[in-house]
Amino acid sequence: MKRVTITDVADQAGVSISTVSRYLSDPGSIRPISAVAIEKVIKELNYIPNPFAQNIRTEFTKIVAVIMPDISNQFFSVACKALCTILSQNKYFVMICDTDGDPEKERYYINEMIKLRTAGIVLVTCGQNADFIQDVIDAGNRIVLLDRVEPRVSADTVSEDNVRSGYELTKHLLARGHKRFSVLIGSEKSINMNFIISGVQKALGGTGCALEDKYCFWNLGTKESAVATFENLAADEKSPSCIIACNSVLLDGLVLAASKLRLSIPGHYEISGFCIDDVRYKYQFPIPAIMENPSLLGLKAGELLLRRLASKNKTLPPKQILLNAELILPV
Repeated sequence: MKRVTITDVADQAGVSISTVSRYLSDPGSIRPISAVAIEKVIKELNYIPNPFAQNIRTEFTKIVAVIMPDISNQFFSVACKALCTILSQNKYFVMICDTDGDPEKERYYINEMIKLRTAGIVLVTCGQNADFIQDVIDAGNRIVLLDRVEPRVSADTVSEDNVRSGYELTKHLLARGHKRFSVLIGSEKSINMNFIISGVQKALGGTGCALEDKYCFWNLGTKESAVATFENLAADEKSPSCIIACNSVLLDGLVLAASKLRLSIPGHYEISGFCIDDVRYKYQFPIPAIMENPSLLGLKAGELLLRRLASKNKTLPPKQILLNAELILPV
């Protein structure tokens, strides 16, 4: 069935598209006779207004929205700082929205930013709004996806190659003689967490080693959860001696637990994982880690958005940037 458009409503009601648009925004702003005609046609055609399309013909502001799941997370705050720097240098004002990883909040903030006629949105998506985000983009709104790739969305994206990172870290640990691993992982809904695990499994392929489900701990979100998990592992005589933390918060928890338990690292256990700060200077233990670069991610996301804002080509193909994080080894 052909989708009813605002043009169809205008034609059948005998008014202009702008009159229908004004009616949708404020019915009292047009002549009563026109308002009655438009209302009648909307009911007859079962027309559902598209809030995204209504903004295509309007002037955009110099505001850019940055929508993130947790601005208190160091990764996102560092990325946001870099974004604010490059956007302010180009005379854009930045509004920051925190979704708490809630898909409903994410949709709400995107809708509100569109109503404010923001020039563009840099989004770290929760991963549950793919169709909605694609509709927003298809309606002419500019969105850049930061850090988290959404395969079902055709958009400008910048992220790190987490499959490669998981692979390189695991290869290093295998070379050090480790055969069994415990893995502390964030949300099972996180595409980045799944990418990291794919990289780990890729490195283990053909080695005769495999991840044991018993020692894969999903949905860990806090430093405290990592401490508790490590304490349980230390009490398990059969647990693997090598532990991988898939984000910096969990790695901090492992180090804290090792200090609390007065363990020798490496010795009793080998701790490894993903970090933001250079582990060679941050921790008292020698720890191999993938050092992520959220500042560079934020900078590249800003460049992608500015590229799209400067382009007069409304069908400019989306650009995907995949960055390589650095494997940091103990001195």
